[in-house]
Amino acid sequence: MIILLLDQMNKRMEIMNESLNRRIDDTNKRIDDLNTSLNKRIDDTNKRIDDIKEDLRLLHQEVSSIKSDIIALMREKLKTG
Repeated sequence: MIILLLDQMNKRMEIMNESLNRRIDDTNKRIDDLNTSLNKRIDDTNKRIDDIKEDLRLLHQEVSSIKSDIIALMREKLKTG
């Protein structure tokens, strides 16, 4: 009788263990999927930041060029009075 009871308990524990292992595996898969998704978003964000940095650099160059042109025009105007 005790052996039968122990055997039933052992089977229940195995079933519970399998169930828990499946849940752990599912959770790990969700974590991996979220991690992959998050890494992609981070990579996309970093690319956008790099693109914005380049745009800002080009804008700075353009503004500097315009500033130089304005200074040259003002000097010329001062010379010709």
